[in-house]
Amino acid sequence: MKEPCLIKGQAHGLLLQLNPDVKFETIIYDICGKFASARDFFGAAHLVLSVAGMDLDADQMEAVIQAIEYNSDVVITLVTERDGLRDAKALKQIERFYYDKIEENATIVAKSVKNGETIISDQSLIVLGDVAHEAVLQAAGSIIVLGEMCGSICAGRKNKESSFIISMEPGEGHLSIGQLEMKLERPKKKHFFFKDTPEPMVYEIRSGQIEGVSFYEKYQENL
Repeated sequence: MKEPCLIKGQAHGLLLQLNPDVKFETIIYDICGKFASARDFFGAAHLVLSVAGMDLDADQMEAVIQAIEYNSDVVITLVTERDGLRDAKALKQIERFYYDKIEENATIVAKSVKNGETIISDQSLIVLGDVAHEAVLQAAGSIIVLGEMCGSICAGRKNKESSFIISMEPGEGHLSIGQLEMKLERPKKKHFFFKDTPEPMVYEIRSGQIEGVSFYEKYQENL
């Protein structure tokens, strides 16, 4: 592969095949040029984006999405990552929600939390990966998990019942906020072309108990 990036069509979106031997900045420049020159061809489509050839972090994926959307009329609604789905707008909204609602500085864990690991924070906590079934998260403030969330998740350790928990992929485990507890179960949401797509959820205290609500429903007006 000689080009920095190849664009391939898929049934419900686009696949970007990235050249791992090319600098990321060059790839972004190439993406900008390709989509700008093909603006009329792509039209105002809402597409699912898949990326192959390189493992991108959150900032790099955001740069790719911006390169596409700023140089075309395409809107990226979903991105595929590690054989799963991420709602691109929901990821941006989580960032806005975090900075608007969490007053404390957060501890950021830039990896997945594996079985047997315990992460404790005297602030809020953001995990940029998955949380395994036998892992433990404990935070004085709120907790955001951008991957699959299983294990034991404890927010508001200092009896802060205003704390909340957000997960892009809730799994199975145990949740607690302040002194309240609940069993974590895996919700499912059906999309018309993907089966059993994980439903991003927000867990917070309502009427004296922890309740899980759909991320999309709670923040629909901002998505």
